[in-house]
Amino acid sequence: MGEGAYLRKIYSSSLLFMALMGILILLFFIAWAVFAPGLLAEKAADSSTYKVFLLIIGAQAFFTFTGSVFECFHEGFQRYNLRNTVTIIYILVGNVVLFFLMQRRYGLLTLALVNTVGMSTKYLLYGILLGFPRFLSALQPGDYRTAALEMLDSKWATQVGDRALELATIMDPPGSGGSGGGS
Repeated sequence: MGEGAYLRKIYSSSLLFMALMGILILLFFIAWAVFAPGLLAEKAADSSTYKVFLLIIGAQAFFTFTGSVFECFHEGFQRYNLRNTVTIIYILVGNVVLFFLMQRRYGLLTLALVNTVGMSTKYLLYGILLGFPRFLSALQPGDYRTAALEMLDSKWATQVGDRALELATIMDPPGSGGSGGGS
């Protein structure tokens, strides 16, 4: 068994275990939110905010447990540029959500929700990118021409149509000699 196949086997086992742990923790927080949110609330305070808070924390736990496996998978294949790019997206999404929620003065919920949305976005991106292994393997050494071709030779390209061609052209513009594009 090759190194890549061995890593995939380890990560698939880890994903199953971590997903089960995430589900258990999510169920715990759902039960807490439904049956005893008042344990967090001050006396005579409305517990509905705490119900939402507990549900957000449960969702965050689920995404964190499963998403950490996605992140480790990419790190196992030394995809550090990918990690930096996803972190930038994570920061941007989190700050946009934070801006809109802070205007409405929901402090506790804002902090929990922004963190959950940001982490979920980060881990969803990692998970989605695992569906493009040939693209990622071409991107790692800077082979933008092959990465652009792999973009076009995917199910995704048939789903998005002309947008795939636009993005592949940005990845490897005509006359670039495969050195990559961008602005």
